[in-house]
Amino acid sequence: MTERLFDYPADAPDWPPPRPRVDIHTAEAAGKLIADWLRARVADSIARTPGRPVVLLSSGVDSSAVLAAAAPWDPVAVTVLTGDAPADADAGDVARHFDVAHEPVSVSFREAKDHAAAAVAMTGTADPWIIGKAVAIMAAAPRLRGRGAVLTGEGADVVTMGGDAPVHSQGAFDSGVLAEAGRYWTARRPGVDIGEVVGPDAPGRWCRVMQHLDLLALTRRIDHRVMWRDDDTRDPGTALDKVPLRIAAAGLGVPHRTAWRPKSPFQKSSGILDAMLDAARERAAEAPGSEWAVRPARESPELTAVTLWLAGHLPPDGPRDQ
Repeated sequence: MTERLFDYPADAPDWPPPRPRVDIHTAEAAGKLIADWLRARVADSIARTPGRPVVLLSSGVDSSAVLAAAAPWDPVAVTVLTGDAPADADAGDVARHFDVAHEPVSVSFREAKDHAAAAVAMTGTADPWIIGKAVAIMAAAPRLRGRGAVLTGEGADVVTMGGDAPVHSQGAFDSGVLAEAGRYWTARRPGVDIGEVVGPDAPGRWCRVMQHLDLLALTRRIDHRVMWRDDDTRDPGTALDKVPLRIAAAGLGVPHRTAWRPKSPFQKSSGILDAMLDAARERAAEAPGSEWAVRPARESPELTAVTLWLAGHLPPDGPRDQ
């Protein structure tokens, strides 16, 4: 592994990489290969960065797999949450399972809103997923400085089509992961370097563990039919995504409950999206006339979004004459 930690594969002149031969036909075989790759990737990243490593840990399988691979190096697990978000207890359970230090960072709704406003100005985007990630990094920044590599689970959904519905051909899977990598693995993406800007106090410490061409090449070799599995814990016909990665996580020692938990983006499980929605409701409540028809503080997110869109069309000088 010769690529530096801070890497954007989709900006390489030879992007996209050629399509490999599909030669991994079981989820179990794929999971073992992914687990072995994660161990080597994390070991390499930690070895090249002095200081105690940090894992940004949510309640999901991606960052938990990273923590499992990093556990032999005595990392610190840092979790950002707002309010009564469930991620704290779940992430704490995973950290205790691996006997590593866990440092929860509690952020008030007001602090999350302030971070979000600063992140929008810094990145030039209003994408809630990008801004939600930026809020978490800004809140965690004091815990990252003076330490070693900062390891995240970013990249996992890209190489596995995590969060997407099952596809029905190998070509669709291959084009899907390449399209996602092309969108996300580039320095042109707004806010892509927010971790390096506000996080560690030295360049090169930020490691998006699964944002790597070698892992992309590996997952493209996997038969698309084993990437999803029926999820009997939810509605009939619901598929559980990124099955080989979940098997890899379990093989690394991640508790079953975490390894097989349905996907919930950390921006949501941490409560950060709720904080931004609260701010949106406050703004909607300020729209002229909103007090007559809706109660933005209690209405659905959809109605809040509609109120804000309509408010954008209000004439600046008040209503026109009838």
